[in-house]
Amino acid sequence: MAYSTRNAVWFILLGCSCARAESFWSWHTFDLVALKRAGWEVTVHSRLRTREGELQQGRTGAILRREAAPRLALLSGYYYGKEEDSVDEFRDVHRMFGGGEITLLRRETVKVAGRTLVEYFFRDTRPDSGRFRQRLRLEQGRAVGPAVQGEWFFDRDGFLSQRYHAGVRWKMNGWATLEAGYLYDRRRASIGLNRHALVTSVAIDPW
Repeated sequence: MAYSTRNAVWFILLGCSCARAESFWSWHTFDLVALKRAGWEVTVHSRLRTREGELQQGRTGAILRREAAPRLALLSGYYYGKEEDSVDEFRDVHRMFGGGEITLLRRETVKVAGRTLVEYFFRDTRPDSGRFRQRLRLEQGRAVGPAVQGEWFFDRDGFLSQRYHAGVRWKMNGWATLEAGYLYDRRRASIGLNRHALVTSVAIDPW
């Protein structure tokens, strides 16, 4: 009995220790297709991010998407944001990125796509930096259905983080899509704690 009790106490302590090694976030994204022409479109993007219930980041910018082939799109863009650093002060962050997205499978009820991006960050209080990201995403084509994705990040030192997301995607009408879900971000120890996040996004395409 004493042995079982001692094991239970160690289990509880271990669980508390693991819980302290995680952080809890929310990410909320809004995208509006502001301009669309044959083969290309411009999307205005914005996002708010909270950490433990307090605002940690706000950003806005634009994404240019060019259909280079029936299953291949080229992507480029720029974001400007304010981001809280480790001393609880907000700093300016400029991000430029480019890459492509390829449709691996497209059916009436399902789509699978892979995306590759290279990003570079300019910050006013830290050295500039870059990273490489690779995403694989599956979404259902019906009015309401699941959406799942995995994304992997690397910098010049190697593995940076990996994010896994699962949620529900709802096509509200012909021009608006809402998605809500859960994201887990496993990070390299040198950049911070692993993250759990509630994720929402709204995408508007009036074209």
